[in-house]
Amino acid sequence: RVAELMFQRAGALRSMGRADEAVASYQKAIDLFESQGAVARVVGTYQDLNFVHAWRGDFDAVNSGTERALKYLDGADPQTQIALLTMTGLMQSASGDATAADLTLGQVKELHRAAGIPFTGYPALAELHFLWQSGRFPRSLEVCPGLAAAFRKSGDRWSESAADFMWLGAQLYCGRLDRKSVV
Repeated sequence: RVAELMFQRAGALRSMGRADEAVASYQKAIDLFESQGAVARVVGTYQDLNFVHAWRGDFDAVNSGTERALKYLDGADPQTQIALLTMTGLMQSASGDATAADLTLGQVKELHRAAGIPFTGYPALAELHFLWQSGRFPRSLEVCPGLAAAFRKSGDRWSESAADFMWLGAQLYCGRLDRKSVV
């Protein structure tokens, strides 16, 4: 129960822009979830923590967190494997290895298909990051609006804003920005 409260506290702090405090709370939650053997919760908390680090531009911390989380890959349930591979793909993409990221994204999509899990949420947002980091802006133009709408519908304003940001950036890079997009 304390681990879950620390996780919720971290999310609230993240939403208020208090990143340093959010990081500390996420790390406490990870320690507590690990002590309980709650693998899926550990991995999910690393995901959220990595997004805070990424928004702050601290990619060394993202890489470190991803490497620590990967120890849970073998024997994990499909959802946890998806989360771990998505984190790995983000790390590969951010480091400039688009080929490895594409292969990892393919594994993630195959796990979704095999498990009958819709390709939404964190993995779908990660795909936008892959597209962005590899300069595939025309594809971003296709994917971003639908994904932003799905995040909006689910109440995930943080991810919605990320998708909207990448959509506007893709419009700029493709020379397709119209005034309605900015207003």
